[in-house]
Amino acid sequence: MTTTAQRIAIAEKCGWKRCRIPTQGRDDPLPRGWALNGNGGWGARDRLPNYLNDLNAMHEAEKVLDAFQWELYREELAESCTPLSQCRSKEQQYKFAMHATAAQRAEAFLKAANLWSDK
Repeated sequence: MTTTAQRIAIAEKCGWKRCRIPTQGRDDPLPRGWALNGNGGWGARDRLPNYLNDLNAMHEAEKVLDAFQWELYREELAESCTPLSQCRSKEQQYKFAMHATAAQRAEAFLKAANLWSDK
């Protein structure tokens, strides 16, 4: 997946929707933007959170995973950080995952939510 496709997929999973953003002093709103409620109200902005480079944004995204997805996420994240074959135990693998980058977390998130595409 491209980085843009990853950001959009995560944002949509988190509830962001495309919308038109009203602009001050202009007749036409910005042609496209994003809002949490989908109508340009609360949370309207012209750019999505930078999930692949911002740990805080990924922390917020993680909150939308259900219990089953969270378990998949934990496994995907641990494996992407350090394969189990390179660790002494699963516990050690989980410890390495605590230092995962935002990009590693984004990929694991998308795989856990069944949104990852190798295309």
